[in-house]
Parts: sequence; structure tokens; C-alpha cells
Amino acid sequence: MRGGDLTVNRTSIVFREMAGRVLTANQDDAAREIRRLLRFVDDTPILHRAVEAASKPAEDDIAEKWKTALARRDRIQLPEDDDAELGFLHVLLVGLSFDDGKEFWRKCHGYGGSYGSFEESVQTV
Repeated sequence: MRGGDLTVNRTSIVFREMAGRVLTANQDDAAREIRRLLRFVDDTPILHRAVEAASKPAEDDIAEKWKTALARRDRIQLPEDDDAELGFLHVLLVGLSFDDGKEFWRKCHGYGGSYGSFEESVQTV
């Protein structure tokens, strides 16, 4: 039992470290850091199972919510249900992870009303 607790604790620590790198990444590294985080989730059975079980919206739904948030200079309204929120965020990160630096910048700049640096825009995500 104790070994399982250590595995979960270690997984949590690594996940938080990787998520922190995503949030503080610069324009050139952000998409790569998201891909690294997604690969970690996919390679970690407990996280992979949780993401696979989560309900996921269509990519078009996420794109529309993102555009609406940008137009309002606000943040995306995440689903209230934990399962739906996990699925939503996973699909969003997958979509962001395949953008080149210029497209990523265009999508993130101004998100949440932030028009300063790229890092500031990403941190509001």
C-alpha cells in the first residue's frame, strides 16, 4: 500500500513540475512543453485512464469558446463537472500542442484580456 502512495505522490510532483514549465514557457518552447506534458499523461497509466474516461467536447466547440473569450477579453468558461473539465482541457491542450510558434502566439495573445508579453498571455490560460 505504501509503495502505491509514493507512486501517486511522485506522479503528482512530476505532473505539477511539467505543468509549471508549460505555464512559464516562452513563445518558442510552449507547444513543445505542452507535447511533453501530454506525452507524460499518456505514458502514466493512472492519468491516461482518467483522460480516456473523461467526456470530451468537439474541437470546433473549443475553438468557438476560445474565439468568444478573445472577443470578450475574458477567459473560457470551463465546465463545472470535473470529468468534463478534464476532457475539455485535454482537447484544448492537444489542439494547442500542434501549432507552430506564430499560430500559438496568435491564439494566446490577448487571451484573458492580457496584451502584454507572450508569457503573460500564456499564464492567463
